[in-house]
Amino acid sequence: MFVCVGGQPVLFVGRPVEVFQAVHVTEYRARAWASFMCASFPEVVARLCRYIVSISLGLAILNILPCFFFDGQHIISALCDALLIGGGFDSALRRTLVTYVSTLGTVLLVVTLALQLVRLQ
Repeated sequence: MFVCVGGQPVLFVGRPVEVFQAVHVTEYRARAWASFMCASFPEVVARLCRYIVSISLGLAILNILPCFFFDGQHIISALCDALLIGGGFDSALRRTLVTYVSTLGTVLLVVTLALQLVRLQ
C-alpha cells in the first residue's frame, strides 16, 4: 500500500487495519521555531492542563465540606444565619448548630480518610 505524506511516498506492507491501529494522527504541526520539541509535546501539555483542572476541582470540593478550618464551616455559618434568622432562633442556637454540623463533617472526613489509609495497607 502506497501513501503519500507531504509529497514523499511511504511503503507499508501489511493489513490496512494495522495502519489505523498503529499510527496516531493529530492536528498539531510543528512550526520552525518549535522544531526542537517532540511531536507529542502539545498532547503532554493538554494532559497536564486536564490534570491541573481535576486536582483543582477536587480541592475545591474538599474545601466546601463542612469541617473545621475549611471554608465549608463558614458556608454553613452563613447559611444558618440566612435561613434561621427570621424563625426566632437566637445566635447561640445558630452557633451550636454550626458547631455540631462542622463536628459531624470533620468526624466523617477523618473516619473516611482513616478507612482509606487502612485499606491501602
